[in-house]
Amino acid sequence: MRKTQVALAALALMASTAALAEVKISGVMDVGVGTTSKDSNGAGGVYTSNGAYIDHSSIELDASEDLGSGMKAYVSLGMGFDPVGRSDNPGSGNGLFNRQSLIGLSGDFGSIQLGKQLSPFILSQVLIQNYSGMFGVSRMWLNGYAGVGVVGDGTQNPAGGFFIPNAVQYKTNPIMGWTGTIMASTPNGTYNNGWNRTGADSVDINKYTAYSLMGPIGPINATAAYHKLKNTYSAWNVGGTMPLTSELTLSAGYVDSSTETGNLYGVAAVDVASWNVGAAYALTGATTVSLQHGQNDKNGGNQKLTNIMLSNALSKQTTIYATYHMGKNGIGSLDNFGSKTLANDPGSNTAFVVGVAHKF
Repeated sequence: MRKTQVALAALALMASTAALAEVKISGVMDVGVGTTSKDSNGAGGVYTSNGAYIDHSSIELDASEDLGSGMKAYVSLGMGFDPVGRSDNPGSGNGLFNRQSLIGLSGDFGSIQLGKQLSPFILSQVLIQNYSGMFGVSRMWLNGYAGVGVVGDGTQNPAGGFFIPNAVQYKTNPIMGWTGTIMASTPNGTYNNGWNRTGADSVDINKYTAYSLMGPIGPINATAAYHKLKNTYSAWNVGGTMPLTSELTLSAGYVDSSTETGNLYGVAAVDVASWNVGAAYALTGATTVSLQHGQNDKNGGNQKLTNIMLSNALSKQTTIYATYHMGKNGIGSLDNFGSKTLANDPGSNTAFVVGVAHKF
């Protein structure tokens, strides 16, 4: 009996250790030091920024459990932070897990996720460009999203709807390399986490939905997506990347967004379309240079973004970089998380940043 108890205790310890092995902590710290030109109001100068040049600084906690028969349960918690360690993820709230807090099940049926999570529209936005430098986030602002601001408590943002609270998402398993994703926020997710209301405070009037389709078309990694905030705005995109050679990758994308008449913000209905092209070339196995350009049809089509970036991977985890960015006619040279420097300057404005990013 004693031996049996010892054996059972050992098995329990092994099972506990195996479960703990499925818990993973990862993240990235990306900080750059740079300078911007000054606008007509004197704004600009030298700054230290929470990157977003390689990736936004963040910590992620992931856990999973094998349920058998090909099924898995998983949890993902993520938070962004700024150079002084504060919780930082504007447009998605600034709580502890301000980027995502979701639970999911996956199996032969695909995957289902519940909680706060990245919009498939934003993921598609990333995939229509060689995501690098300040251009990555700035490109999302370039489309203007019809100039609409943050909704309610800041958890729903027409400038992308980055991380959607109280959402349900279903994603298919790959079918001939293609995956489809559907997301919708539940009613209590669109009004300060409150219950359904009536009249002007009705939570149903700004329900968020998003759809995406991603897969290969020959050598092209293609994507298309659509999202909508009910009675407020909608947008769609299409594009992708294509490796032309082992060293050279091209990218192109198109986005169209519009507000609706009678929207929550009291702004006029407007449609803004934009496009982007880019190229990334590996000079060596560790050093890459990338060039990106984007332009919209707002104000006569003369809002433009151009970015050139040189990065060098010191290891699989650590990368150093230098990037130059220029905005023209009302779009900022620096539009990353928490910073929209010179975004209203009617002339040209520039930013130059050097930095380091470390993934762990």
